[in-house]
Amino acid sequence: TMASIEGVKRDNTDGNYNGDMVFKTRSHNGNNITRMRLTDAGLCFGTDTASTNALDDYEEGTYTPQLLASGGSGLTPTYTTQQGVYAKVGAIVYYSAEIDWSAKSGDNSNNTSYLTVSLPFTPVNHSWGNSTVQYNTGVEFDNGGAYCHHGHDGAYIYFWSPLDSGRLDYYPRTSNLHSSGSLYIAGVFRVA
Repeated sequence: TMASIEGVKRDNTDGNYNGDMVFKTRSHNGNNITRMRLTDAGLCFGTDTASTNALDDYEEGTYTPQLLASGGSGLTPTYTTQQGVYAKVGAIVYYSAEIDWSAKSGDNSNNTSYLTVSLPFTPVNHSWGNSTVQYNTGVEFDNGGAYCHHGHDGAYIYFWSPLDSGRLDYYPRTSNLHSSGSLYIAGVFRVA
């Protein structure tokens, strides 16, 4: 047999059986080698059967990114483009977003609300991740730099801008948003 798909029993210690579907291949004159296993926890590769290692989700989609003010305080841009795409593989989300606007109203001069951008999912609290500004004509970042930081309490990112001292602790405010412009971002982050 050059390949096989088998139904196998496992976890019969309490008299109850769970079943897996095992996919195997074989090279010429070789033994069958398990390539993947479909379990009740998801897809495992090779001979791995640990449910914590199983791939249990894959999703591609679109979302509508928004410019937001932290604390939900009334920033209302007039959007001309809001395009976001993502791919979610297990607990890792890859995304990109394009936001263009022609006017803004609401929270225009507030120096206490941070400027944020919505994400397709909420990052895990204290998750790792990386997002970058790919193109910008609408946000004023001090000292020319922009770094992204995933929100720990919602589905959005903050921006950081370097201070003269080189520290990254200046968060651009909603007042740093121009009346019109474009912002393209992309990144990766972890979800629960």
